[in-house]
Amino acid sequence: MTRTRFAATLVALSFAAQLAAGAADAATQAGVSAAVRGKVDLTPVVDQALRPIGSGEDVFLGDALKSHEDSGMQLMLLDETSITLGPSADLTIDEFVYDPATGIGEITASLAEGVFRFVTGKTSQGQDKAMTLKVPFGTIGIRGTMGAVKTDGGRSLIVLLGPGSQNNADERSGAIDVTAQGVTVSLIRPRFGTIIEPGKPPIEPFELSDLELALVLDPLAPPPSQPPALAPSVTDAVHAAEQDVAAAKETSGATGDISERLEELTDPYDAATVAGGDPFDAATVAGGVGSNVTTFADLPIQGQVHFRNSTPLTDGGSYGFQVDVDFGARTIGGGISNRFFVDNSPTAPSLCCTSINVQSFDDAIGASAGIPEFILFDEKKVDCGGSCDITFTGTITDSGNSLNHSLSIVNTTLGLTASGSGAAPRFDGPGQEF
Repeated sequence: MTRTRFAATLVALSFAAQLAAGAADAATQAGVSAAVRGKVDLTPVVDQALRPIGSGEDVFLGDALKSHEDSGMQLMLLDETSITLGPSADLTIDEFVYDPATGIGEITASLAEGVFRFVTGKTSQGQDKAMTLKVPFGTIGIRGTMGAVKTDGGRSLIVLLGPGSQNNADERSGAIDVTAQGVTVSLIRPRFGTIIEPGKPPIEPFELSDLELALVLDPLAPPPSQPPALAPSVTDAVHAAEQDVAAAKETSGATGDISERLEELTDPYDAATVAGGDPFDAATVAGGVGSNVTTFADLPIQGQVHFRNSTPLTDGGSYGFQVDVDFGARTIGGGISNRFFVDNSPTAPSLCCTSINVQSFDDAIGASAGIPEFILFDEKKVDCGGSCDITFTGTITDSGNSLNHSLSIVNTTLGLTASGSGAAPRFDGPGQEF
């Protein structure tokens, strides 16, 4: 290379670096990352160079965030809007305009996949639909409230956590308007939701059961170090969402402007486990119930408990369940709260809720040898959009804190199979009806 060409190359490189720096300076900051757990990737709008993001980093307009399995974070926008990302979530801030002096602004974000919880900030207070969330095949207009969105394979569930416009308490009124195929459905009551599917308008609002709501919100929290004593409720979710904003203000030392970098935050909503994941590390689960626990009599549990979980299937669908265990009566299953369901599965397209019948500890496989494996459901030729052979099993592990479970579905009509497995955490008391 000649001396002239080398000098020209240096000038070009220097100019490119200046352009990149100038672009970074010119980018519009939208917020700050917080409470990053696991691995979350950032693709900056400036250079499109994908890299991991940590807590306390600036996030700019056009930046894309994508969390991995068993990972998540909070995005604190400058107007005090909070968006919590669960595992395998994909979010991009498309538009962010905010005037701190007037509180007027506009926020638009795209939620391509995953589970999210949001708490609107100053921008959406007193403004009609100042915050818009885009999901596949629809849009969500939000005014001064809290909610959650779960998007999976183009199908989106939107839930109002509260408060809505129809509340009889002295609370700020809010609402969520969901639009698809030219049809708009309004959510005005807490824990009511709607669903958008490809090419269809949103369905009429319906109230989510405690289990359905928990299966939406569970992925937003890190695995607990100890099993929660009570099942999470909508009140827990609302309180946690409020704490997201309060913690951000306190940590940053700001009263109305959170543009300063935040320290590490801990999501206060820890009364749940990561859906589709394992709430205990692999070594613990592989070790079974522990060296000092070999029979049910050794388990340090009395009375009634229940296990619940939501887990992905190999065909892209998922399954969830809730099952009671009564250590006094030595039974598992039975009753209206003991069911499992399959959702969005090509292998079992019409299979919905299925009861888990009661059985005795003594009737389980391997009961005489110690901790048995329960056959929670095992039937042939089940009507599932074809003829399905279904086997659902569970084994209590980790000193009674976890239920290792697996589901196998074989659709002999369609020639399709699906399976999944996971570890469900323990909750005190019997499960609630759903």
